[in-house]
Amino acid sequence: MWMLLSWLACAPQGGPGGRAAPSRHDSAAPTEVTVSPSLEAPRVVPHEPLPSQPLHCDAEGASWRVNGAPWDGGEQVPAGVTQAGDRWTCTVDGRESPQAVVRPPGGNVLVILLDDIGLDKVGYADAHPQPSPTPNIDQLAAEGMVFDAAYAYPSCSPTRAAIMTGRSGWRTGVGNGIHLDKDSYALPESELTLAELVRAAPGAAWSSSFVGKWHLASRRSSRVLTNPLDQGFDHWEGSLTNLDLSWGDAPLQTTYDYWEKVVDGTPEWVESYATIDTTDDAIRRVQTLDEPWLLHVSYNASHTPLTPPPEDLHDFGPLTYDTPQIERFDAVTQALDAQLGRLLAEVDPSTTTVLLLSDNGTTENMIREPWDPTRGKLTLYEGGTHVPFVAWGALVEQPGSRSEAFVHVLDLFPTLADIAGVRWHELAFDDGRPRPIDGLSLLPYLLDPTTSSQRETIVTSKFAPNGGGPYTAYDEVAIRSRDWKYMDTLEGERFFRMEPGRFDEGDDLLVDGPEALDAKAEAALVWLRSAANRARDTTDYAH
Repeated sequence: MWMLLSWLACAPQGGPGGRAAPSRHDSAAPTEVTVSPSLEAPRVVPHEPLPSQPLHCDAEGASWRVNGAPWDGGEQVPAGVTQAGDRWTCTVDGRESPQAVVRPPGGNVLVILLDDIGLDKVGYADAHPQPSPTPNIDQLAAEGMVFDAAYAYPSCSPTRAAIMTGRSGWRTGVGNGIHLDKDSYALPESELTLAELVRAAPGAAWSSSFVGKWHLASRRSSRVLTNPLDQGFDHWEGSLTNLDLSWGDAPLQTTYDYWEKVVDGTPEWVESYATIDTTDDAIRRVQTLDEPWLLHVSYNASHTPLTPPPEDLHDFGPLTYDTPQIERFDAVTQALDAQLGRLLAEVDPSTTTVLLLSDNGTTENMIREPWDPTRGKLTLYEGGTHVPFVAWGALVEQPGSRSEAFVHVLDLFPTLADIAGVRWHELAFDDGRPRPIDGLSLLPYLLDPTTSSQRETIVTSKFAPNGGGPYTAYDEVAIRSRDWKYMDTLEGERFFRMEPGRFDEGDDLLVDGPEALDAKAEAALVWLRSAANRARDTTDYAH
């Protein structure tokens, strides 16, 4: 098995993960000078800022100008405000600083999306006493940066649409899984995707590829076989959706060993273990893409059908279809982890930032006790939406760090924009309408994991049918703060006190009615209910 530890040991030395020292951002610290303070001009810190990085002036009482115009947001510029190309100055007692020009960091970006792997299935999270064997993911977390409060939508397609666009399901119309055969909806082509985003980057031209499972269009969609290409990717090879579904009639039962692969719009039946095949394709793209590049690798694992993987990829001995599904799930996950080691061995961490996450939590019948299997995938409980998320490579300034900030899969889009130098706050539709982005850049946390959360609350949702409504099947929402969580579902309202160190919600505080709440809990319920309704009612469908 290819172990991440071994390939990290072969990386260029100079710091964890082979990072050179000193950091290229060390110049952000103010320089010591000998000039009298009374004669010295103030300085913007850091004086070579990156997009979304907070700024402060090295003297008190500062006022700010950006691009020549006054900025009245206070004495410090918080995370998430600055954009590529901005020219910032601070003024103190009539003395103006030199301009600090915001410059994007650039570099390649590799997005790795896992399927149905919740926090209970990865060892680094320490969330469950019996995780799947994931030594490479665990080593990636140890050498990278972990987001401990990362959230997704509770099913495949909504998370994938959010990653692609940085916009919530209520805006894109993707609120539940798009079924290849039963649905007629697809991610609208008027949405701007990650691939189209980097095409708009100033300077060097980016190349892009999508490898693996797409799951954002149905067979009734226009040009379903070329949908990833129509959404901006230069190249695509992988499955349209889950391996048990296909565009053409399957001659045999579809499995991880026999499945329909589409290469740039042309379908073919292949007999190769899907996780290995996807990794082979991804490695080929890493080796051949022109830099800078965006590569999105979307694995089918560990979604059903749980075909026993090759025995050299797991430690569970001979497996058959009579082996309990939960054991096959662990084997499929370990096989995926082994292939991740192969892929990451080909990645240069000095030039590439890797973002690895899962699309939702673990499927119900794959959850082991003591976790509640009714609170997994497809639900708005923590087990369905609180997901693994690790960053590693070029832009992780403190390898081995963790962030407690609330982050969301929506955040990948503005993060990529910041890396590429696209001013994502100013994006618009072709007709001139503003294109609101619901995500927030992760760059401040990658640069400094102690950065305070840009969000006070985190929201996730599910609705059906897909589209602009009305959502006649269901329209559910969940919102949580550090201490509380509110859910509005078909079963009614739910309200929880979030205990530190727990990975689930515990007991519903509304079981005895709202009148049983103490004053603090009652105030939190009113606040979160109002915030949830506001998020649902003011986030408009765009199409």
